[in-house]
Amino acid sequence: MKVNKTTSTSQASAKTSEGVEDEIKRLQRKAALLEKKGKLLETTTSILKKEIAELKDDAPNLQAEIASLQKEKDNGWGEAKSTRTKQ
Repeated sequence: MKVNKTTSTSQASAKTSEGVEDEIKRLQRKAALLEKKGKLLETTTSILKKEIAELKDDAPNLQAEIASLQKEKDNGWGEAKSTRTKQ
């Protein structure tokens, strides 16, 4: 009877140990995945910050171009265009 108890205790201990090892492996895989995602996020953030800076640099030029086109339109560009469409 004592042998059976010892054997079953050993088996339970082995299963627990096996379960712990599996959990450790699962957590290690999850940690590696999170690390990859973190690096990807850092790279993406860096790229987006550069794009934002470029867009901020372009904003004054684009605003000037819009103002110029609006001025052309206000000075009759729209009328000339509508005359052509009537013909």
